[in-house]
Amino acid sequence: VASPWGLALSLVMATLPWATVLVLRQPISALGYTGRRALARYGWGMVAGAAWRGLSMLLNLHWAAGWPLASTAGPLLQGFVVIPLVEETFFRGYLGLGLRPRLGWAGAVVVQAVLFTLLPGHWGQGVPGVIGVLVFGLLSGALVAKTGSVWAAWGAHGLANVLPGLLLLLVA
Repeated sequence: VASPWGLALSLVMATLPWATVLVLRQPISALGYTGRRALARYGWGMVAGAAWRGLSMLLNLHWAAGWPLASTAGPLLQGFVVIPLVEETFFRGYLGLGLRPRLGWAGAVVVQAVLFTLLPGHWGQGVPGVIGVLVFGLLSGALVAKTGSVWAAWGAHGLANVLPGLLLLLVA
């Protein structure tokens, strides 16, 4: 059961970027949603997400000496679409692209990655999980920095969320 604070944070993260774009009358490209090569970038993001999740699972297996069932994303739609849509739009699009003019790419990538890591839902994953979340935040931020688009980060996040559950189905 989600806490009231967690629900409020989710609501802010889901609405603030879109409200800002509407109020300031900016195109959605301000959030990193560019149409140019969107599907290819999403696909490369999935490759990056799979590589990251594989390394993260190896670290978790080594750390816990068992399958990290707690990292399974849950329902496919939520893990593949809803969570990445909200989190990538907010952290990589809204914060990362928004901070870039003031902090430069490197500063924006680091700040959004640290803030992403501080989400309360990540705290229950233990030390290796939190380190993995930070590294993933840096990877996703770098994907947006490299492409100027949030699609690759969204693909990486979606596949990274559902890959452990898919692998568990294969070995079960």
